[in-house]
Formats: sequence, C-alpha cells, structure tokens
Amino acid sequence: MPASQNGYSANDRSLIGSFTVPGTTRKLALRKGDCSVLLLDIAAWIDANIRPIDTGQLDDWGYAERPIRGQSVTLSNHASGTAIDLDALLHPLGKRGTWGAAKARIDQRLAVYEGAIRWGENYSGRPDGMHFEINAGAAVVARVAQKLRGQSGAPAAAPPGQRFPTIRQGARGVAVSAVQKQLRITVDGIFGPGTRGAVVAFQRAKGLTADGIVGPATYRALGLS
Repeated sequence: MPASQNGYSANDRSLIGSFTVPGTTRKLALRKGDCSVLLLDIAAWIDANIRPIDTGQLDDWGYAERPIRGQSVTLSNHASGTAIDLDALLHPLGKRGTWGAAKARIDQRLAVYEGAIRWGENYSGRPDGMHFEINAGAAVVARVAQKLRGQSGAPAAAPPGQRFPTIRQGARGVAVSAVQKQLRITVDGIFGPGTRGAVVAFQRAKGLTADGIVGPATYRALGLS
C-alpha cells in the first residue's frame, strides 16, 4: 500500500471522513481517528485566536491524492488525510512571513502538540505557510489526541445532537476555546478556574444552573448549539 511522506498509508478513501472545524462552518476531509483530532484542533484554534478561516473563498483543504508539489514520486501528506491547508490564498506556497506577528503565537500553540504537528512556515527550505501536517507516529498522536479530547471526566466526543462535548474544569481543546471566545475571555483552550468563574457568572446571568459545567443548555445560551 502506498504511504505519504510521513509514513501513513495513503490514497485510501475508506480511511477518510468529513469533519467540520469546531466553531466554523468549514468542512475538511481528514483521516479518521486521532490525526483528525489534532488537525481540527489547530484549525479551530487559529480560527478563534488569529483570524476566521471560513469567510470568503473556499481555500481550506484536507485530503488530496497527489504527490508533494514539485515532485513526482513522494506522496504528499494530504494523500493520507494527515495534512491541512488553511487560508491558502493568503499564504501562497514559497512566500514566507505571511502570518506577520501571529507567527509567534502559532509557534507557541504548536508546543501543545508535542511535535506531532509540523507547520510549513517553519520549513528550512521552501516555506508553505498554509500547511499543517502530522509529523509523528500513531502512538504519539494518540497520546496528544487524548490530551486534547479533555481531562477530568470531560467526554471524548459530543453526544448525538450536540455540537460540542460537555466540558468542565480540567478540560482542554477546541470546545473550551469556543466557549472562551463566546465569553470574551482569554482563549487558550484550557478550562481553568478563571474560565469556570466566567461560566458560573454567565449561567447565573442567564438563569441557568450555575455549576460551571458547560452542557446543552449553556451551549445554547452561548449560541454554540
């Protein structure tokens, strides 16, 4: 079976699913499982913290059966569903520095993934600022994905009919970032005491049970259902 540059099996559509980037209307075709958790997280974080990715022309991409651009043999990581391109028209291949001052913030965020995501802006050769790809084996990706899915009892996935999982203090990930964005507090994807306090205050203001847990009723009040 063919493999992409990072070693994942490629050109197999049965491994690919369609996913909506949390907090947006943008859909991406990605490898099912842990790889999609990481790629969706960085996409949602950029949307929440840097600039919206789902406005204007459709220029956000995932799965594509093709070689690396400029080559004829080595398959791109897009071919295994383990890479995404974000705002491609704003960050053309070969042009460095298109993210401006946001680069430092994105580099800081990448540390959360423990080296499992590589950013094309940081290539030593031809830069590719639109491009984010899985850069670690399955075991490392699984560990990071579990961290992102949530801690302290936060469920790994949203139940049927609910856009995000129920979250509480200790949770991490895109659901937390989405809530923080709606509450207009610092967006870091970490549900700490400050976020809990903001949730409790919001729940009280809306006449909800003020338990600091974000479930269906609180998501609806936040406009995230």
